[in-house]
Amino acid sequence: MEFLARNACGVKSFPQETCQKEKFDNKLVWMYNSFIKLIKELKMQQVETEYKSAGHFAWFAAKDARQKSLANKTRFSNIQLAKADRVSLALELVYYCEKVTIDYCKKWIRVKVHKAQIKDKKSLALLETDWGNQGIVKVITDQGIIYRVV
Repeated sequence: MEFLARNACGVKSFPQETCQKEKFDNKLVWMYNSFIKLIKELKMQQVETEYKSAGHFAWFAAKDARQKSLANKTRFSNIQLAKADRVSLALELVYYCEKVTIDYCKKWIRVKVHKAQIKDKKSLALLETDWGNQGIVKVITDQGIIYRVV
């Protein structure tokens, strides 16, 4: 004797069968979760770090950093230098800040926004989404916000 049961749709069927509505609902849930996961992946990578003060050696540290930056500038192509300059100009438009500086490290170009406060949230969100797709990383420090341009 076969046992008939009512499924979630109210249709009499065998217990192992599921109705089309349940399949459709499960597919919608899966699509929604996939969409949310994709949006989270598109957001810019963000890192928070802490730096220590150089104390009374700060002047020497700053001078050494400037010299290393100028030496490392030759490691990058004109396209990469232009990209860092465009990022710098865009950041000046979306932040209230003391200054925006470009430093050249061995592996990336660092665009730093000193003492930043957001001026235009919508534009900043659009820029960061686009930059996240390009591989630019945002680092938040006590001294300001740093964008690493590769």
